[in-house]
Amino acid sequence: MNLLIFLKFLHVTAAVVFLGDIIVTATWKWFADRTGDPSVAAYAQRLVLLTDKYLMLPSIGVLVTTGYIKAHMLQISAWTTPAILTGQILFFLSGIIWGVILRPIQMRQMEMANGFRVGDVIPADYMVLTKRWMLWGGLAIVLPIGSVFMMIYN
Repeated sequence: MNLLIFLKFLHVTAAVVFLGDIIVTATWKWFADRTGDPSVAAYAQRLVLLTDKYLMLPSIGVLVTTGYIKAHMLQISAWTTPAILTGQILFFLSGIIWGVILRPIQMRQMEMANGFRVGDVIPADYMVLTKRWMLWGGLAIVLPIGSVFMMIYN
């Protein structure tokens, strides 16, 4: 197997893991929070942080690394090829949303969830944060889907 095929395999696999993680995580967090059960919401919140650490962040590293290596090997300019540049911008914008908006919400919700007790009701403040997380998270999902389209389009 040549190196380009292997890099493409790693890149596509990382894209599947990345998109699968962010879509599935948003889905089960939404349903977990809507149960109204604080133990379920707290568990889901812990898993959001866990999947970010062990699925999302490593897949980002593989995506970026393999993408730039492949572009270099194929002598494709990552900065002047319109579709590639657009794909990168969409991907990076998603990352900015995660780092600036979603991650702080996740940390605040985890802090709140650590205080949940059996028999409690999920506080309204927590649910307001969930709605904000879902709104911005939806955008953070749509942007990398656009990035995948641009990378295929190229």
